[in-house]
Amino acid sequence: MDFTTETFAQRALSLNLVTQNDLQGIWQHFGTRDVELDTLVKLMERRGLLTNYQVERIEKGETAGFFYGDYKVLYFVGKGTFARVYRAVHKDTGKVVALKVLRKKQSEKQSDRDRFMREGEIGLKFRHPNIVPVYETFSKGRVHFFAMEFVEGQSLLEFLKLRRKIDPLEATEIMDGVVGGVSHAFEKGVCHRDLKLSNVLISSKGLPQIVDFGLANVETDDGAVKGYTNTRTIDYANLEKLSGVEKGDRRSDIFFVGCMFYNLLAGEPPHEDTRDRAKRAESSRLKNVIPLRQHLPDLPREVESIVNKAMSIDASRRYQKPVEMLVEVRKCIKTLKAAAGGDSVEQEVLEGEGKTLMLIESTAKMQDALRGKMKKQGYRMLVIGDAERGYQRIAKDPKVADCIIVSTISLGRDGLAVFQKLASEPKTADKPMILLIGKKQEKLLKKIQLAEHHRAAVMPITIAGFRQTLRELLDGVKKKA
Repeated sequence: MDFTTETFAQRALSLNLVTQNDLQGIWQHFGTRDVELDTLVKLMERRGLLTNYQVERIEKGETAGFFYGDYKVLYFVGKGTFARVYRAVHKDTGKVVALKVLRKKQSEKQSDRDRFMREGEIGLKFRHPNIVPVYETFSKGRVHFFAMEFVEGQSLLEFLKLRRKIDPLEATEIMDGVVGGVSHAFEKGVCHRDLKLSNVLISSKGLPQIVDFGLANVETDDGAVKGYTNTRTIDYANLEKLSGVEKGDRRSDIFFVGCMFYNLLAGEPPHEDTRDRAKRAESSRLKNVIPLRQHLPDLPREVESIVNKAMSIDASRRYQKPVEMLVEVRKCIKTLKAAAGGDSVEQEVLEGEGKTLMLIESTAKMQDALRGKMKKQGYRMLVIGDAERGYQRIAKDPKVADCIIVSTISLGRDGLAVFQKLASEPKTADKPMILLIGKKQEKLLKKIQLAEHHRAAVMPITIAGFRQTLRELLDGVKKKA
C-alpha cells in the first residue's frame, strides 16, 4: 500500500501508535512536512515511536493486531499450534512483556479457549525465579491472551544445539534451576506434563526458567487431578503404563527432568525423538537407553547417580518429590566445585570483577560463544539481539553496563548506526565501547571516528586479544575515576 509522508503519519496517529505531540515534535525537528517517507520513518524508529514490525504492518495497510487490551505490540517473537507470541509494552506503565495470543482459528472452539486460558491462570499461581511468571490474563469475545515476563535469551534446546554438550558442573547448575521450578509448581499442586528442553528458557544472564504449562495437571481440593491430552502426553502415558502407576502420577515430571539432564550431558536425548505416535507409544522406546557412562566415561559418579535415579522406570525408585532431587543436585554442585579447586575461579573473578558487558548482536552462535568465554573471566553478560532495542536499553539507563560491544557482523549498518549514536549522545558518549567488524566490512572503519575509550576489532579476533582490549578500556575508566 502506497503512502505519502503525511498519510503515513496520520495512519500511525489513528492507530494510536503515536500521539499528536509526537508528530508535532517530528515536524518541528524537520522544520517542514515536505520530507521523504523513508526519512520520516527512520526518525520515528530512532526516537522509539515505531518499530520495524509496526512500520511493515502499516505499510501493508493492516489496521488490527497493534494492541491487545492495554498492551502495544512491538515485535513478533514466534508462533506455535495454538498461539503467537509478541514482545509488547503496557501503554501506561511502559512495562515490557511477552504477550501470548490465541490464534483466531483456535478461539472459535470453546475447548481450545478453555485450555489456553487455563495455562495463563495456572501461570498466575507462580512467583519463582525459575518459572516465567504470568502477570495478567484477558478473555473477551474473540480476543484471548496473557501477559508474562519477557525473557531475553533462548530455549534450552537452542542453547544445547549451539553447545552440543554441557559440562557436568554447568549442566548440574542449570538443572538446579529447573528442579527448583518444578518443585515450586509441585508445592502449588501443579504437574507440568510437558517437560522438555524447548519448554525451558535460558535468559541472557544464564537463568533457566520453565514456560508453557498448557498441558499441566492441577490437583483440585478433593485430590482429583485434571488436565488435557495431546501427542506429547503419549510419552507420559507410556511411562505411567510401564511404571504401573495411575495416569497423572506426579513423579512423571521427575522422570522427564532426568531425561533433560541426560540430554544436556550426552548431547543427545536418551530416547529416540520421533513424531510418529505409534513409535512414541512403544514400551521399548523408554526402556532402551544407552547408559550415560558410555557417552561420558569420566562423568562424576554423583551426577550419574542423580540422572539414573530420576530416570528409573520403577516410580518407587525415583525421587518421590522434586525437593528430594533438588537437595541432591545442590550437594552435587558443591562436590563438583570442590573437586575443580578454587584457584582458577579466583583468577577469573579478579579480571572481570563482576563488571557487566552489553553485547548487541543478533546471531545466537556469536552470542553464546562470547557469553560463555567472558562469564568464565568473571564478567556478567547482557545480550540483546536487536540493534534498536539495544540502543533504547542503554540510552534509558547508561549504568546498566560497564562496556558496550556492538557487532556489525550480523547487524551491518544498523549496528554501526547504533555505535555512532551512542558515541555522539551526551549520556553515553563517555561509555567504553567496542565495535566488532567482519573482515569483509573493514571499509566501515573509514566512516567512523573513534574516541580514546572506543575500539574497533576486526574479526576474527582471539579471546585473549579481545580480553586485552577490554582490560585497556576498563583500566582507562579506572584511571580517570
